[in-house]
Amino acid sequence: ANADAAETAPLAAAQAARLGPARVVVTSAPAFMRGNIANLLVEGGQAFIAEHRLVDGPSNGAGDLFSALFLARVLAGASSEKALASTTSSVFEIMARSARAGAVEIVLAGEWMSLLQPAAMVTTRRVATPASGPQKA
Repeated sequence: ANADAAETAPLAAAQAARLGPARVVVTSAPAFMRGNIANLLVEGGQAFIAEHRLVDGPSNGAGDLFSALFLARVLAGASSEKALASTTSSVFEIMARSARAGAVEIVLAGEWMSLLQPAAMVTTRRVATPASGPQKA
């Protein structure tokens, strides 16, 4: 486990909540597990993290891809928490495949299944914010 993330994630969630919008998503947030990276969702006084293994490969466009997929899923009726998990899974899956292919950019051609129904497992968890105190799972 990453002790720094246990302290940093709740602080990041509190800062994101102060930004003003009802829903805030932060990409490349601290993860709880070493060697991982996370996306943080803050909405309605709650915060959630979806984390995955850190991929050493192309990252240009990952934030844009994440934003587009997350918005599309929310507009299609998914809860923010489900959109966070499936979007994180899609982007991780596509980045990992692009890295394995030795690509210098994220490869989207032929990745429609990763976009629609990602298979990559990501870990999601609720994060306690300093304002909300400890959360029960």
